Amino acid sequence: MVCRSSLGPVLVMAIGSLSLACGGEDPESEAPLDSNPPDTSSEAPSDEEEPTPEDSEWSLDFEISGRSAPMTARAELFVDEGIDEVRVAITGRTTETDVMIIELTFPNLDAVVGPHVEQVGLPEGGPHAASGSLDNIWYYSQSGQIEFSLSKEGNIEGSFDIALARGEETLPIVFQADEVPTPMVGTFDGSWVLTCHSRLMGHSTLIPGGDFCAGLDLGK
Repeated sequence: MVCRSSLGPVLVMAIGSLSLACGGEDPESEAPLDSNPPDTSSEAPSDEEEPTPEDSEWSLDFEISGRSAPMTARAELFVDEGIDEVRVAITGRTTETDVMIIELTFPNLDAVVGPHVEQVGLPEGGPHAASGSLDNIWYYSQSGQIEFSLSKEGNIEGSFDIALARGEETLPIVFQADEVPTPMVGTFDGSWVLTCHSRLMGHSTLIPGGDFCAGLDLGK
């Protein structure tokens, strides 16, 4: 899946319905089981289904301390031809409306590789911030720290300790710190996926993949 990520659109989505943004579905909402299911005892057992690209991209281990609802997660590295800055987005979500995105911006690809200790703050107040919805309440980061290490071989792991401010459901969005912030502490571990765009020759238009992305050296 290829997508463009920035906290601006995410913050607007957080005010509305995040269940659509997350793309998750409640397994309990499926059609009721047939009261007389067919007898399949004589059928040969089928092999397990192969994981889809969506499964593999959302296989990051991501936990928020004190929250028991299981979360699927991904870590995504964004690279665009002609733009020096690169971004890392770490997203955790449940099948309900819970979703949290930690987004980090670095000056170039070389700067993002290796170990980091980064400070997060209010969105639009610096290069690193977090935002999302937990228990149907919209939050955004006001302060805190994230430690992580990203390798060119595709691995990423880290932890975060972030103070969240409660957002107001009004437009335009105004970011301001809470006197009593909500703590969010957690960890993540797994692999990152690449979202890369090349420019059409002679145009400024960005397209997914392309020659620039094919020749990108990430050490894989």
